[in-house]
Amino acid sequence: MQDNKILLFIKKFWLLLIILLLVIFGLIYFFYIKSPKNSFNNQPTNGSSATNPEINIQDNNISKILNGKSFYPCINKNEKYLVYINESKNGARKLNFSDSKVSNLSIQPPSNIQSIVYSPDCKQMIVFSTNKTQKITYYNLENGNSNRLNDNITNIYWSKKDNNKIYYVFHDESNQNKWQINHSKPDGSNWKNLYNIKDENGFFSNLSLSNNEDKLILTTIKESGDYTIEVFNFLIDLNNVINQQKIDINYSSDNLLWTKDDKKIIYPDGISKLASIFDIDNKSIKETGLYVEVDSIIESINNTQLILAIPENINPSYPEIFNLYPYDMEKDVIAKINAVPDVKIINLDYLKFIDNTVYYTNNDYLYSFPLGNETINNIITNNIDPQG
Repeated sequence: MQDNKILLFIKKFWLLLIILLLVIFGLIYFFYIKSPKNSFNNQPTNGSSATNPEINIQDNNISKILNGKSFYPCINKNEKYLVYINESKNGARKLNFSDSKVSNLSIQPPSNIQSIVYSPDCKQMIVFSTNKTQKITYYNLENGNSNRLNDNITNIYWSKKDNNKIYYVFHDESNQNKWQINHSKPDGSNWKNLYNIKDENGFFSNLSLSNNEDKLILTTIKESGDYTIEVFNFLIDLNNVINQQKIDINYSSDNLLWTKDDKKIIYPDGISKLASIFDIDNKSIKETGLYVEVDSIIESINNTQLILAIPENINPSYPEIFNLYPYDMEKDVIAKINAVPDVKIINLDYLKFIDNTVYYTNNDYLYSFPLGNETINNIITNNIDPQG
């Protein structure tokens, strides 16, 4: 009888051990084998035979702009200054690059900031906050004036041609929950309706305005009868809003970039997760073979070259580590930027290419390093590896 109990115990032990091993193997398979990985350590996956050249940036060429953290930065490239929210998030600051002088700006931003939209010259801003009394607030950073905007405004785009003009989406709850695309002055005055989203197109999801402000990509979502969500993308000509064209792209995030000439858009494909290029004129799509995450940041250098900031890891339990990759759309060549010695870019949320200089945030500290067009062209064309 005692022997039977021992045998039964051994069987249960081995059964539990096998189950435990299967669970461990399943976790390893899901997180480390099945999960997609960035493919930049290998050849580009789009059929190109080009190698992946690397750009080495010596750490003594990397400049830390401020000793303290700077949140929501904005750089005025003409007047050479930086505007940012200070480390304690209770005030706005201005740094002059010429003399490194920091001054306080006469505004008091709300608590619990969610995001900030700046005018191109960084002299005005609109703050989105979870503060119930100041959900959306306009600030003039030069004279200190402010004005609360309607809570139903979303997706604000500042005009690149006029610092005193914004485009936005308005959810009109008083008119059968209609969605409108409007423009106005930054303080909300003198608004004008541009386009009404049609009911049959579903609910508003996102929009992206072209650099010349004559076209936009509108993304809507619609629930079908079987409780699945359909995503639609439309190209709208703002000079002729009747001319609404449905475009067949798998795009549903807010990470879309227009080339400077507005002839192409670059976006992460919602199915393949590859950075894809849509040609506005001939409506063609080219997949680059570059794996991108929703959190990736795409910054334009010129009409054919980009810088992509792409997460190295996709595990939400760890801080996001980003790598920077210049990419030439015409030559179909990707390069990787290395900091020497290696400097990891963690939790990047700002990336700009201004006057042959890359500005980026690393754990909320702002840095810069020179990266001229000549350097990029040499790298991409000749596959050389400069030091310096």
